[in-house]
Amino acid sequence: IAISVFFAHSKLSRRPLLNPRHLQNWNYILGLLIVTIYGMLNFTPMVMLPPMLKNLGGYPETIIGTLVSFRGVGAVLGFFIAGWMGKLDPRIMLTFGHIIQAWTGWIMWNFNADVAASDILLISTIQGICVGIIWVPLTVVTFSRIAPNDFAETSAIYHLLRNIGSSIFISLSVTTVIRSTTISYAQLGEFISPLNEIFIKYSIIAGIDITEKTDVAQLSAMLNEQAELIGFLNSFGLYTAVCLLALPLVWMIRTDRE
Repeated sequence: IAISVFFAHSKLSRRPLLNPRHLQNWNYILGLLIVTIYGMLNFTPMVMLPPMLKNLGGYPETIIGTLVSFRGVGAVLGFFIAGWMGKLDPRIMLTFGHIIQAWTGWIMWNFNADVAASDILLISTIQGICVGIIWVPLTVVTFSRIAPNDFAETSAIYHLLRNIGSSIFISLSVTTVIRSTTISYAQLGEFISPLNEIFIKYSIIAGIDITEKTDVAQLSAMLNEQAELIGFLNSFGLYTAVCLLALPLVWMIRTDRE
């Protein structure tokens, strides 16, 4: 409803929130698309990692907060690096940032329940650096062909889409975890059967009796932990795919020389 009202207002109002002529600016349109993806990548790890570390890794909240906070340290470093790399083609900087982010997503995609604190600290720091490296050239190229007196309206939509992208992708990631956990729990439960010879051998070694309620509860907890891990890994795989999705858009940007 809000989007419909926005487009109606832009079409009918004499002074719309966003002048439609800005939508003819190629770099601005690409900037809006990429900043939406940027928003999707920016906050999602800070939402997904804490419950994974707490529920599966058994980390206390104070340690989790410290590990995730290094993302901010990395962001500060990233802004300094972006200033140092400012003379390069912004498309090179954007490509570098998204590839490194995809690499960190691939590492998270291969996590297990016993992931080390040092790995989380390193990933958080590197992702923070990528945030700084991407943000500076992205903002520069997006507004490179916008008149200064139009910065207010164009930047408002720019930051709005960044926040919308973040909200949408966090919702998608949480949904992925919940849905994958439910499906994986059902699939893994199919192997808990007296007809499964591998399970029978395991139950003998582990001393598990599926006729005992306490043992069944223990098996259920184990399955739920593994199913939840699969859910988080699927969400990290989605994160990796979105990182790579931005790369074709980056090389469609037109520089001042073009």
